[in-house]
Amino acid sequence: MPRGRSHRLGIVRAPKRVSCVPTYPAGLPLAIAPVRLLAGELAGYLVVPLLGAVAVLATFGIGARLHSRAAGVAAALLLATSPIFLFQLVQPMSDVAVTAWWTVALLFAISPLPNSALASGAAAGLAVLTRPNLLPLAAVIAVAAMNYPRGGDDRRLRVDRLVAFAGGITPAIGAQLLMQWRLYGSPFASGYGAASDLFAASNIAPNAAGLARSECSVARRRLWFSPRCSSRHCDRRTGIAATRHR
Repeated sequence: MPRGRSHRLGIVRAPKRVSCVPTYPAGLPLAIAPVRLLAGELAGYLVVPLLGAVAVLATFGIGARLHSRAAGVAAALLLATSPIFLFQLVQPMSDVAVTAWWTVALLFAISPLPNSALASGAAAGLAVLTRPNLLPLAAVIAVAAMNYPRGGDDRRLRVDRLVAFAGGITPAIGAQLLMQWRLYGSPFASGYGAASDLFAASNIAPNAAGLARSECSVARRRLWFSPRCSSRHCDRRTGIAATRHR
């Protein structure tokens, strides 16, 4: 176990203090807290499902804006029926919440509405507070905000929208850095450890190997349960059907 880590899930030992601090970022708790305060403890568990609905609606909006309403409906249906999305939808975890914030940020980024770039930055800021390690995604949203609206021959970069986006996201980034400095002893540290440890180049090979093993395992399961492998002529070890050609 790394030095300074607690054996309890969600809690780490604060540096240079005899106290414990949360492992997880403050974004999701900050979204749950006012709902729980106003409507009671059980209402707090509705926050993630409601954010899931927001993510689905925002996905429809993105598809409709970029292509057509039919594309928006198809995209929303794909998200709403995704097994991993449905699984995380009933968990009080940040996966669905951060998905909703980033999706809303992209929707505002491509919207021609007044102050939409500022709203996009604010939504991206909520995403950063929820999952700070996904901050690089803000660059993608910023590029989208700069290039929209692009109707007709208007394809110039909109620097004013970039400034508005930066104005929306900067307070959240500043708040996150201050919280990390206060809780973990450095603006660039988190409850999971130092950024230099989490994003070291030495982690690339082990992560790539683990991903390859996981993908191979999934592929073997698909072959095992495939219709061709349900016959008695299928080699269960390789998933290859031993059929005879007549």
